[in-house]
Amino acid sequence: MVFLNFFFTTVAYPRVMKNLALHRAREQGNALLTTALAIVLLVAVGGAAIDLGRQQLLHSRLQQSSDAAALAGALAPTGSTPSDTANRYFALNYAINDSQSYMGSTTTPTISTDNGVKVSANGAVHNQFISTLGTTSSQAAGATTVSTTSGNTAQKYDVIVIMDNSMSMNSNDVTAPDGTTESRVQATKNAVAIIANNLLGDNDASDSRIGAIAYYWTVDSDRVLEPTGDLTTFTNYLAGARMGPGFGTDSSQGTAIARSDVSTHFRPDAIHVVILLTDGDNNVTGGHELGGNGGNHGDIFNLIVSDAYADQQQTPAQMSDAETLSDCSYFKGQTPATIVYTIGFGPDAQSDPAVNTFLSSCASGTAGANQGQYFFLAPDPTTLNQVFSGIATSVKKLRITQ
Repeated sequence: MVFLNFFFTTVAYPRVMKNLALHRAREQGNALLTTALAIVLLVAVGGAAIDLGRQQLLHSRLQQSSDAAALAGALAPTGSTPSDTANRYFALNYAINDSQSYMGSTTTPTISTDNGVKVSANGAVHNQFISTLGTTSSQAAGATTVSTTSGNTAQKYDVIVIMDNSMSMNSNDVTAPDGTTESRVQATKNAVAIIANNLLGDNDASDSRIGAIAYYWTVDSDRVLEPTGDLTTFTNYLAGARMGPGFGTDSSQGTAIARSDVSTHFRPDAIHVVILLTDGDNNVTGGHELGGNGGNHGDIFNLIVSDAYADQQQTPAQMSDAETLSDCSYFKGQTPATIVYTIGFGPDAQSDPAVNTFLSSCASGTAGANQGQYFFLAPDPTTLNQVFSGIATSVKKLRITQ
């Protein structure tokens, strides 16, 4: 018994404790190794996600630029070359701050004008993380084909017409095609009916829709018509909508609703068109006119306006211009790109350089060089009818096939 006690305390017990200590050390070592491997794996997955995200951003930019270029080339005005127009619009949409590249990727599009306009482009972004696996860059591509058709061809169109509904639109100072004097608002109704009849009254047109928004310093619910494919519904809206008077003009109230329509109601497989018409500049004079009852930029915008001079050195009218131009940029930056037409109607818009600059900047195309293609001045109802007829004809020539 004495021997067993001696053996256990001097030989067996120390060995058992030593083995337990070694086992615990091995467990700690395994835990550290597992943790280290998990960290490496998480970093690798996160890095791969960043690289793939950069590739997707490049793909989106290439596709957006191809969309804009193909549409612009197909709508190239008489006397210009579709390929040159498409190439210019691709560059304007692709590069950042005239750097000629996006995320370090420089590309030159391939443009074909056989049976329409086809624009395709490829690019590559450098991989920051998965380059360790031997893949130094990720490829991306974008391609769009816009067919130009003659005659009536089945195609979807989603169109929103944003109409000035301020007090000045009730002025009876324009001469109708028959020689009589009529109000600006009635002339606008007549012209808008032309594009509605063109798109919805054509039996060969497939599933097209047109909506309308009438704004002044705000937009009332009865002045909004969501896109509809029924010509009777649209005609009744024009005939019965309360088209004025409304004191003050804030085009951003109309474009804000149109922006919502584009993002929620416009279909990805349709030609997207926004038309903005005004007879003068934005002339709201105070916070109560922006974001009030029915206002579409809300109470926060209303509060900002009240401190505009002190905080931003902008008048409410200047803020309205900025909001409108921001919405226009949103339209033009969509995939597929929304075509934005702007129209200055009547003698006031005709003679105001600031209105011309504002409308040209809002319209598709290159600001200052897009008059007659996307930006129009219509001093009288006859010209306004021609503008809407021309827009309808141009839009119906387009067909995104890829």
